[in-house]
Amino acid sequence: MAALADIKEGLKVTLETIQSSASFLTGRDSVGLAMPGLDVPGVGNIRLPISADDAKAIAQCCDRSRSADESVRRTWQLDPGQFSLQNPNWQQQISALVVQAMTRLGLTAHSDEVTAELYKLLINEEGAFFRQHHDSEKADGMFATLVVYLPSKYDGGDLVASHRGSKIVRRTAPYSEFSSSWFAWYADVNPEVKPVTSGYRVALVYDLIHRPSVGLGVSSVQEYKLVRLLECWESRLDGNDSLNYSAWDGRVDEYCPPGLVYALENQYTKLHFDRLKGVDQARLAELQKASRRLGFDIYLANFEKPKSKNSNPKFSRVMDALGVDVAKHLPFHESMLIQEGLLSNRDPNLRKYGDFTGNAGTHSFRATGTIIIPKGLRLLFTLHRLRHRAGNIADLLKECRCLALERPNDEVAKRKLLQACNNVIDRGDRSDDVTDHLMQIAVEFDDVVLFPRVIKWLNTKMRPSHLHHIAGFMAKHEFQCLRSELERILQNRISGRKPGFREKYIWLSNLIREYRAMCEKQGRGPSFEVLTWESTTVNRFLSALLKDPESGGHELAKSLTSLPKEDSFEKLMALLETKLEHTALLASFFTSAMDHLIDGRLDKKAVVAVLKKLVPKCINTFHIEYKTNYPHPVKYKPLRISSRFVINMIRLADLTDIGNSGIANTLTEYALNLEDGSAASAFSGLLFPVAIGLCKHIDNTARSSSNGERQFVKQMLTKCLTDFVKPAPIVPSDWKAKTTIQCTCDDCAMLREFIQDSSVTTECFPIPEPRRTHLELQLDRSYFTTSIIKSGSPYMLEVEKTRAMLVSQLYEWNRRSQNVKPQLNKLYEYVSLKEMLGDSYDFFREHPNLELPDGHPAIGCLPKENDAEIPQSLVPSKRRHSG
Repeated sequence: MAALADIKEGLKVTLETIQSSASFLTGRDSVGLAMPGLDVPGVGNIRLPISADDAKAIAQCCDRSRSADESVRRTWQLDPGQFSLQNPNWQQQISALVVQAMTRLGLTAHSDEVTAELYKLLINEEGAFFRQHHDSEKADGMFATLVVYLPSKYDGGDLVASHRGSKIVRRTAPYSEFSSSWFAWYADVNPEVKPVTSGYRVALVYDLIHRPSVGLGVSSVQEYKLVRLLECWESRLDGNDSLNYSAWDGRVDEYCPPGLVYALENQYTKLHFDRLKGVDQARLAELQKASRRLGFDIYLANFEKPKSKNSNPKFSRVMDALGVDVAKHLPFHESMLIQEGLLSNRDPNLRKYGDFTGNAGTHSFRATGTIIIPKGLRLLFTLHRLRHRAGNIADLLKECRCLALERPNDEVAKRKLLQACNNVIDRGDRSDDVTDHLMQIAVEFDDVVLFPRVIKWLNTKMRPSHLHHIAGFMAKHEFQCLRSELERILQNRISGRKPGFREKYIWLSNLIREYRAMCEKQGRGPSFEVLTWESTTVNRFLSALLKDPESGGHELAKSLTSLPKEDSFEKLMALLETKLEHTALLASFFTSAMDHLIDGRLDKKAVVAVLKKLVPKCINTFHIEYKTNYPHPVKYKPLRISSRFVINMIRLADLTDIGNSGIANTLTEYALNLEDGSAASAFSGLLFPVAIGLCKHIDNTARSSSNGERQFVKQMLTKCLTDFVKPAPIVPSDWKAKTTIQCTCDDCAMLREFIQDSSVTTECFPIPEPRRTHLELQLDRSYFTTSIIKSGSPYMLEVEKTRAMLVSQLYEWNRRSQNVKPQLNKLYEYVSLKEMLGDSYDFFREHPNLELPDGHPAIGCLPKENDAEIPQSLVPSKRRHSG
């Protein structure tokens, strides 16, 4: 088997045998061309030969060169928009020159594929010259420069062109007065113009543009030799497991390198296979044909190496055969060059320049070459690009995945791919597309370590594709290795922020649905572990909703609007059947589900089926819930269920033809067992609003009340008026004069509040002696007793109610009765109440406990329903510690 050095030498020699007779510079020192019809606004039509006066006049309309070079400051320039060429035949002459330039430069192309685009008009006065420089490729497809010198008397100004150690000198001054001259050179040629010693030189500068439409022919002899050499290289791949993807810029396998690089004769700023010049065009055509026969990949690349002897060269840009950029700033080892010693035996390029007029540049060796990669080493090259982030990471991952799947039995390729994926995670490239490809690779290559890493690393909004990959992994592997990461997702990473119940429930439901579908494809059922986790997780979600059941039920119903309808209701119904004791949550859920049914966001058939099954059970187990999650102890727990949801439950019972006796009986029992401390809030916050809503509903539906409903309303009113409002207490006839405080100071305001509060009998006032004396003067000894507690500073005045306690109870009764009256009046607005109360209808409306009895000392002395003194709540606004 041939040694690698022999293969490289064979490739080099074979390609070098393909030669071109073309030169890097061509043209004519003297040629007879028609007048271009040069016209400069402000100067007029310019005659040939151009006189010194006309040249000066043109220069006055010009811009100076932008170059910082002192010599170029003697150069004037006009852009195409600042002058015109009025001879209609001039462009035809330029086209003829282009054909000659193509032929002599060795460009294989159709004449209609190459055009000359006018770039500038230049005027060089005495002393002007251009140092050796590099013409930049200023337009897409530019491969050369064409310069036409118009007749104008001057001396000096020799043109010197240098390329790869060769030099051509052309003298135009001897023919300048009466002849034109033209020259064309490739863009990587370094032209130099010697100083103009007298006169003016006027030049039209064109960019030569190649826009190819057809391919090139190849030589079968060289193709055969290249195929044999590439086959010899490819044969070394079999059984070679020692390759590692760091070989491109690290230790290169001398037996089987991961790729080879062939340097072209010319250097190109703009890369394209169809725009190569001269011998490069012919050689690459041969190499492409041989590569296609073997499935090798060919790339074009610009590469460079800095002066440092210890640094590897680097591809500044790599382009594939389709013209797509595939990498930038990609290092490679110098030993991969076919022309050994190319970089070490050559001085750095002189400079990298800007436009034709010359600019300063930096020293570095630069070249253009072609990269040759066997089909079996494509993955290695793509992994190398991925390692150096030399391209779009998501696209590179996708390419690596496809290449690795083409080698299902190649464990080395699989190992290298997974190693590269872990490196991507370590570097933190966290785009959604990157995550997608990492997940897909982990699933398809069964990596139980990589996939949890990707999930843990994920910090963006979850996409449907992410969920699909997670479900696929769950269907193939043990669930336990993924469980903790899924819990973390459900905590805070579904939408890029902490998710609510709806987001979590929808995501989990979709995940399990995908998982079940994948299990079915595999011909097996879902794992018991996964289903148990799903049930436990949803129960945990529901428990979180109980903290605020009203909004929780709404969120629960809303989540159904975003799920497929076929199984969402059935699954949720089974879970809710285990939560029947949570009346407030269920009532809110039922109500919201009905709202979504009305606006068309839920399926009517599915909703009604759920309601018919769950509502009866919920009604039969209906009970009054209290809030439990309070940061500090409370004597009376607030209700967790609102009157609105109780009424909606009654409406649902009617809608589904289910009796509401369970609700009515629970409400009746609740009313009869009320304690004094919680009665005020219960009547105003729940019982009266429920009774009012019930009567309104019966009026609207024109149905009869049930026995349970009638019992509830009667028992509630009896309990309220008899045990809550109670009869008005009897007070002494002088109570008003003895307990009314006329002073408006802050201390007296507190004293007044104490007198009207029936919940306390004693109050202490820690105030200085003058203020204590003032308060004592307000108190009547027949209704209060006072004492001084001489501890602390200031001393405290202790006031105890005696007969005044009866006055406090009177005020409290007045508050109760005045708060009940408007609710009772509201209830009596509904016709159905008369049917419910029957013979008791008038009795409750005129109940004796609502008014002071005849002859009561307080008649006409208490504030009425709308007076400012009546507090809005039945509960005293300030509780005091009784002494």
